[in-house]
Amino acid sequence: MYSNLESQASHVDSFSGKPRVFVLSDIGNEPDDQMSLTRLLLYSNESDVEGLVAVTSTWQRNKVSPVAIVNGDSSKEPIFVNARVSIPVMLSAAGTNDPDGNRLKYTWFYYQEAASAISKPVKPEEVVGERGEDKLDVFPKVSIEGSDQEEAKVMPQSEGIAHVILVVEDDGEPSLTSYRRVILNIEP
Repeated sequence: MYSNLESQASHVDSFSGKPRVFVLSDIGNEPDDQMSLTRLLLYSNESDVEGLVAVTSTWQRNKVSPVAIVNGDSSKEPIFVNARVSIPVMLSAAGTNDPDGNRLKYTWFYYQEAASAISKPVKPEEVVGERGEDKLDVFPKVSIEGSDQEEAKVMPQSEGIAHVILVVEDDGEPSLTSYRRVILNIEP
């Protein structure tokens, strides 16, 4: 009986699929949890994400996150904006509110990791033995004026796709945060 088990254990099937992931997260608890989840979603094509569950403890049961509104859009969907290099884009969080009545803090930031990379042509002999990622450059796509204000002026600097994130944090105890994504398609 044992010899049969040993022969079965000596053969291991090679694994050819993606790793399976199931995530439980208290993403409203700390900013690093939120950014970790954002990065997980950014690279979600590298694994089979089986589930994402946002959990909270009972002391947060009655807390409500701020409602983030960008340019009048209160949905939770990304906002797509066509833009041109050197022509400013105004983004407004007017109307954003906290159902709990707490004061709000605004932060707009350029999410460089989500931007499109611009590759430069190279000769095969220049890349033999090197990683392809080392030949990609991601230029600053946008600069943001008023990044801590309700309204921000986004200045496209180079063509491509740029992601701007609005972070709205209330001053409640505990503090809760909401996000909105603006995706700029920047043309020359």
